[in-house]
Amino acid sequence: MFYEPGKTSHNLPHDPFKSCVVPRPIGWISTLSAAGVPNLAPYSQFQNLTFDPPYVMFAANQNTWGERKDSVTNAEQTGEFVWNMATYELREAARAALRYGHDQAGLARIVAVARASNTGSRQVLGGIGMVEAERFVQGGHEMVLYESRLQPEVRP
Repeated sequence: MFYEPGKTSHNLPHDPFKSCVVPRPIGWISTLSAAGVPNLAPYSQFQNLTFDPPYVMFAANQNTWGERKDSVTNAEQTGEFVWNMATYELREAARAALRYGHDQAGLARIVAVARASNTGSRQVLGGIGMVEAERFVQGGHEMVLYESRLQPEVRP
């Protein structure tokens, strides 16, 4: 089969290019901005390049507004990023991060946005306890807003 991404009609529900490497694990890329603000984002486009010396890279498209993603900007400004393996075992740590945001930081609402077609990110968000709150269109793409809300304490 001859296939040119973005040119060849494939009549499939999703672009087959994204499936040329499967399984496609999710790597959490953590960065700090130049001002010290932490950022953690899921990327499926990451790869080890060599073992000696050890190099890891990640690739990012623009966000839905046509801007550079925070992970890219942060890595360029500080010269570093950390690749973190997103495993099933870490789901409790991700849930704990949500609880921390609510309980320690006092955030009543934590939100995340994913493209409706990005099932990997949506599975991660749902898997840590975030729920779909609303859908909207941005830049011609259907987006899904997920949220986690602080549950009021129930006293007997």
